[in-house]
Amino acid sequence: MKKSIKLILLVVVVSCLNLQLTSCSNDDDVSVERIESEDTPEETPTEEETPTEEESPTEEETPAEEEPPTEEEPPTEEEPMDEGCQTTEVFVEEAGIVRVDLENPSTTPNDWETATTITGFEGEGYLLWTGSDNFSVPGRGVITFPIRITTPGTYQFVWRSRITIGDSNTEHNDSWVRIEGDDFFGEKASTGERVFPRGTGKTPNPEGASRDGWFKSYMNTLNRWFWRSSTNDNDPFNIFVTFNAAGTYNVEISGRSNGHAIDQFVLFRTDKSLAEAQVADFSEITCQ
Repeated sequence: MKKSIKLILLVVVVSCLNLQLTSCSNDDDVSVERIESEDTPEETPTEEETPTEEESPTEEETPAEEEPPTEEEPPTEEEPMDEGCQTTEVFVEEAGIVRVDLENPSTTPNDWETATTITGFEGEGYLLWTGSDNFSVPGRGVITFPIRITTPGTYQFVWRSRITIGDSNTEHNDSWVRIEGDDFFGEKASTGERVFPRGTGKTPNPEGASRDGWFKSYMNTLNRWFWRSSTNDNDPFNIFVTFNAAGTYNVEISGRSNGHAIDQFVLFRTDKSLAEAQVADFSEITCQ
C-alpha cells in the first residue's frame, strides 16, 4: 500500500517537472523572439518620390555673360551753345575802334525793320525805317546800342547807309543820332569849327533840325551803300564824341526819313582812320 502511494506521488512529481520544463522552454522562445523583434524593427516601405523637374535658374541665379571690356572713348568737350544775351548786348571797343552790325534789337514793333532785300549789306541784315517822317521831333522808334570804351579819347562817328526810295539825294537820306559822352559835337574838317546839338546848353547849334541833344545825320549819295555821317545843313560837319574815362556809353538812333537804310556804324579814335575802321572785325559782344 505504501509503495503504491509512493509510486503515484513519484509519477505526479515527474509530470509536474515535465510541465514546468515545457512552460519554461516556451517562455524563453517567446522572449527571444520579442528581443529579436525589438532589435530589428520592421521597416515599412515608403512611397517612392516621383522625380521633380529641375527648376530653371532665375535671372538672379543665372550668371550673366560677361561682355568683353570695351575701350573707353575720351570725353569730348561739348561746345557751349550760343544762346545770345538774355539781357543787353554791349559792343566792346578794341584798339580805338568800335564796329557794329545793325539789326533791330527791339522785341516789340518800333517801325524799324531788319531787312535783307537790298544787296551789298554786310553782316546779317540792315536797319530800314518804315515809319513816318519825323523831320522836326526826334525820339520816334529809339533803339540803343551800348558800347564799352576801354581807351578814352575823342572818336569820330560814321555809319554806312543808303537811300532806298526815289531818285533824289536829299530825301530819304537821314536819321537821328545821339551819343552819350562828355562832349558830343560836329566839326568842320577844313576849319575845326564846331557845332553842338540843341538842348545841351552849348552853342553854336547846327543849321537845320536838332533837338534834345540829337543831331540829324545825313548822306547825299544815290544807288549805293555809302560811308558818311554829316550834320549842319548845306555845310557838312563830321560828328564826334569825347569819352574822358573808360566805361559803357549809349549810341541811340531814332527814325527821321522814311526809307533810310543803315547797315552798320563805326566809332574810331582820332588817331585811327575811317579806312581802318571799315575793315576792322565787328566788335566783340558782351552781356550787360
